[in-house]
Amino acid sequence: MKTIRKRKPRKEAVLYCRVSGWPQCTNGSLGTQLRDGLEYSKRNRIDVVAAFSDVGSASDCDSQLMGREQALKVCRRRGATLLIQDYGRLTRTSKWTLNSDIEVIIFNGLTMSMLQDAIFKGDINGNY
Repeated sequence: MKTIRKRKPRKEAVLYCRVSGWPQCTNGSLGTQLRDGLEYSKRNRIDVVAAFSDVGSASDCDSQLMGREQALKVCRRRGATLLIQDYGRLTRTSKWTLNSDIEVIIFNGLTMSMLQDAIFKGDINGNY
């Protein structure tokens, strides 16, 4: 009799990328974030259902990042995970916060809860 292995259902994610200015669009930074996010999702069996991007400083025009707001809206509507390169892509100010109703995965594999646990334990030197 064959043993049938059940695969875990694939997670859905929304990819969000942001660069600070137009020069970063032309030098490949935006494309690199997109490529890295798609490669990460492929390695980890995550279906990217949408991708959004912004060009603008997260500290200067935090409320005007429409790509970010659309990404969060799709995450909430579909129950999807938000996939970002690093937390700085979302915001650079303490005025804006992400509600805990959306799971966030950072490309290097850290989840926000892992990062928060590490910070809480005082272990912010990469020993997650």
